[in-house]
Amino acid sequence: MLTKTIKVSGKGQIAIPQTIRNKAGIKKGDELIIFESNGKILMEKAQKVSEKIKDDFKDLLKFSEQSLESVWENKADDIWSGYLAKKRAGSRH
Repeated sequence: MLTKTIKVSGKGQIAIPQTIRNKAGIKKGDELIIFESNGKILMEKAQKVSEKIKDDFKDLLKFSEQSLESVWENKADDIWSGYLAKKRAGSRH
């Protein structure tokens, strides 16, 4: 872990030391997300946060697809859909 002391400007701005930027892979134009919790601050590249969120939801999406598949292949729904289609066709006359 690298530790550096930095000063906050009158506008609340800071400069991230080059050694830390290099180690974290932060380059000009990168977007960072800043988190605060109980007075502690964490910054992370927005791209990494996005990748983590995708990974976190990967299992949830897989589970959702499996759950919906059982509903989509439900024969009772097919029968109900057929009934509704006949009813709609009959009401057009």
